[in-house]
Amino acid sequence: MKKQFSFYFLLLLFPLLTQAQVWTTYNTNNSGLAEDLVYCIAADAQGNKWFGTYTGLSTFDGSNWHTYYTSNSGLANDQVRAIAIDAQGTKWFGTSYDGVSKFDGTTWTTYNTNNSGLCYDNITSIAIDAQGNKWFGTIYGVSMFNGTTWTTYNTNNSGIANDYINSVAIDAQGNKWFGSAYSGLSKFNGTTWTVYNTGNSGLSHNKVQSIAIDAQNNIWIGTMGGGINKFDGTNWASYHTGNSGLKDNNVTSIAIDSRNNIWIAGYDYGISKFDGSSWTAYNTNNSGLADDAVFSIAVDARDNVWAGTYSGGVSTFGCVSFVPAITANGNTLSTATGYNSYQWSLNGTAIPGATNNTYTAQANGDYTVAVVDNNGCSGTSDVFPFSSTGIENITAASVKIYPNPANGVVYIASPVPVNATLIAVDGKVILSEVKAVTLNLEKVPAGVYSLKLTDEAGKFIKTEQLVLLGE
Repeated sequence: MKKQFSFYFLLLLFPLLTQAQVWTTYNTNNSGLAEDLVYCIAADAQGNKWFGTYTGLSTFDGSNWHTYYTSNSGLANDQVRAIAIDAQGTKWFGTSYDGVSKFDGTTWTTYNTNNSGLCYDNITSIAIDAQGNKWFGTIYGVSMFNGTTWTTYNTNNSGIANDYINSVAIDAQGNKWFGSAYSGLSKFNGTTWTVYNTGNSGLSHNKVQSIAIDAQNNIWIGTMGGGINKFDGTNWASYHTGNSGLKDNNVTSIAIDSRNNIWIAGYDYGISKFDGSSWTAYNTNNSGLADDAVFSIAVDARDNVWAGTYSGGVSTFGCVSFVPAITANGNTLSTATGYNSYQWSLNGTAIPGATNNTYTAQANGDYTVAVVDNNGCSGTSDVFPFSSTGIENITAASVKIYPNPANGVVYIASPVPVNATLIAVDGKVILSEVKAVTLNLEKVPAGVYSLKLTDEAGKFIKTEQLVLLGE
């Protein structure tokens, strides 16, 4: 009996054990990646990944690789140090020695100091603002291109802190943030410049290598030597190896996923993840990361993390699809325990309040359950057709209408979607709603009404007298 119990326990737990986040590495030995030194990464709207490397530009659609070189395309230089993708899907590539290459999928265009207003041909970073202006960080200032004209900002004509720009980012208000190699952080609001450095702010180091902005518009600043800083516009917080779980004070790149996890690339000691309260380290000893020297990091639309390394190629870390199983014991449906959240649905509609690993079915139909695990990975079960002779239809008692009497808003709690019709004493239909959960009756005169409820197929459930109170 004990062995039988263990077998069934493991069978129920099996979906939880088999789903996880896994690592995959792509390098020059096992893929079409141009070079194992990867400077920058970007993902386009179609899910293609673009990798700027030391010897070429590679793209990967999940199955196929293609590499662009100066020899087979209009790419200006094989060393690609920065990538940005605009709203039209056009790619902008910053190179080490020959300016900017623009690629619209068909045509290549190069912008350099000889044919444009670009201030210098060594491009370190690119950002695109809400108006579509391109901002190019170089080692001799910043150039902005609006599609027609160029404007350059440097220490001679603006309040920028230093001409050697390592990083550029743009916040939700349109402020431009520039990280410099020697003089801290500069902010430009379109009119006024503000400089933040170790002497006048909570910035931990004046060599700013990377900048990222989260969903709350906090500015995350990665430094070379001082760890990472968070600035909310007023207050500063500093995280380094001495006061946090950060594993490397030399921060080369920062990415932020949809759950606001901060992914931090370290120059020597792998990746650190910060969820706002706890830290997790990923390195070659405890994960599938190919190299502890991580030069770039990005997160795609599915929250998969992509890490470009110094000598190991690209390592990606993400969710593996999984399908939780549903079992039935009488009218009780179950799935595996241990997930962070559950949501049961009937006939494609979420059941209010059905958020545990078990659910007692109150109607026949097609059930599914969606779950989310500790890593934020989600899975949805296959459809589980359920039919019980003990459940002919939804019972009137299982549908609750409250408050009653009511003043303005009435709520309907039901295990399955219901349609509601409010009827006056003279038989006139006052209001009808499909899949009713909340009824706004603020404009309905005070009085006594009938509230008729049916299921999605139109089958009668019950009619309840509803009293609406006046002001």
